[in-house]
Amino acid sequence: MRDLRPIEGFFVETPERLIFDVKGLLHPPNRTVAYLRYYPCMQGLRERNRVKYTKVYDLKERSSWLAANYPEYLWHCEQWQMEVQAVPSERITSYDPRRKLQELSRMPEDQISPAAKNARDLANLFQSRVPDPSEVGVTGSILVGLDAADSDYDLVVYGQSNCRSLFSTMDSLFSREKELMKYTFADMPARYQFRAAGSGVSIEQFSFHELRKTHQGRFRNMDFFLRYVQYPEEAGVDFASTRFSKLGPVQITGVVEDDSLALFTPCAYRVTVSSIDGHIPSQTNLQMITEIVSFRGRFCEQLAAGEYFRGQGILEQVETRNGMHYRFLLGNQPTDYLVKM
Repeated sequence: MRDLRPIEGFFVETPERLIFDVKGLLHPPNRTVAYLRYYPCMQGLRERNRVKYTKVYDLKERSSWLAANYPEYLWHCEQWQMEVQAVPSERITSYDPRRKLQELSRMPEDQISPAAKNARDLANLFQSRVPDPSEVGVTGSILVGLDAADSDYDLVVYGQSNCRSLFSTMDSLFSREKELMKYTFADMPARYQFRAAGSGVSIEQFSFHELRKTHQGRFRNMDFFLRYVQYPEEAGVDFASTRFSKLGPVQITGVVEDDSLALFTPCAYRVTVSSIDGHIPSQTNLQMITEIVSFRGRFCEQLAAGEYFRGQGILEQVETRNGMHYRFLLGNQPTDYLVKM
């Protein structure tokens, strides 16, 4: 098992018992960018160690609750020119998905919740398809002991080699394993309401994209979601030398040139943009918009190389040691979308 600081898939907890899910691979040296997921609440529906918790999903709701109660976990990042949720390193208790799976594998059967048992069994299946089984883990509510009877199974795999090995076998696993099923059209209305309602994307467009993805589905009749995560050094990210500047909301069209990073969270697509509409600097060069990026799992496996697309999101200027380019960022707003034309 490789030594990792908290990255995508990890959770962190503060002394106030606030629980955050870690986002992405790029973090400053003295804190971890992570977004509130659970907080103690007498009316909460989840319980751990006799403390009730409320789960919060909406990004704006997370920020507004922190602003009203714990504003110290809202941090203005100069390099990103935006406010993010982040936890100082000295206030972190870290939850590692890989170690959670090891813990579940050692526990007696009568001490494991039904959701955790099923997630463990699914993770064991995935472990049999990767070079290094120790890099498979269980994340989500099960990781922090706040799962319920109807909890989804959230799993994660670390390292490009492990991720690509599993990704290449998922279709055969769906075909061979009776308890593992892809989503069907019957599943789409509920998923559409949760993931895409308000985006302007039709349920037909949404279903087309969702039904061809292999990182999600059902196991023993419950939803599962699988994250593929690169090691930070594989992604080539460096906080100290990377700066982002938001230019504004835009709509773009173009074609995907390379989808080799589409499976990962964060996901990325190398693109050629053919048109752009929005309030952005007039001198913006379309040829310098070279990638689509999202930190939201719903945009993984969204497009394939050679496909023409249209989308709505934010245009950002990216400055690194290697120069400057623009990227199209998806997922910060409910109205963001990315669909095949």
